[in-house]
Amino acid sequence: MPLKKLQLRPGINKESTNYSNEGGYFSCDKVRFRSGYAEKIGGWINQTAPEYTFSGVCRSLFNWISLTSENLLGVGTNQKFYVENLGIYRDITPLASTVLLPNNPFATTNGSYRVIVTTTAPHDLTVGTWVTFGNTPFATNIVVNGITLYSTNGVEVLIGAFEVIEVVSSTSFAILGATVATGTGSGGGASVSAALEIDG
Repeated sequence: MPLKKLQLRPGINKESTNYSNEGGYFSCDKVRFRSGYAEKIGGWINQTAPEYTFSGVCRSLFNWISLTSENLLGVGTNQKFYVENLGIYRDITPLASTVLLPNNPFATTNGSYRVIVTTTAPHDLTVGTWVTFGNTPFATNIVVNGITLYSTNGVEVLIGAFEVIEVVSSTSFAILGATVATGTGSGGGASVSAALEIDG
């Protein structure tokens, strides 16, 4: 069988159908043309630094330029909503409500990541809801048996958002800490509140 030189026309023609566009390209993705030949676009780079990320699976992106010429990217996931600027994701998920917790509302078990949170009234939370803890004064960190549940630098919250992994009862739910507990017991102090985010 003799060999035949295959010469394809450069560029992508979507004006006709795939069948009628014989000898040309009809549909491509991440391809560019150089000297009449198709080649893949080389390489990828991260939009953000590795230490900045978001929770959940991205479902939508919306890009816009602010009045001060900031290039902003709205990132909607199945869990939260973020605005990305200069490689940093800022969580702007709306809050559904805020509830005040009783004194020492956090209970831990030695060697476990699981933290049981008690509320003063029925919470109506579901698994997958995100909760952000805080206190008054806001400069005071909350650490219970080695698990940090709230941390701030005085300007913004550094640690405070946790996903509900289990509804224990109508007035208690469970979250996972970032580290294992170093002891068994309750803590957290007084004037602790929980900001409940809307479901994703």
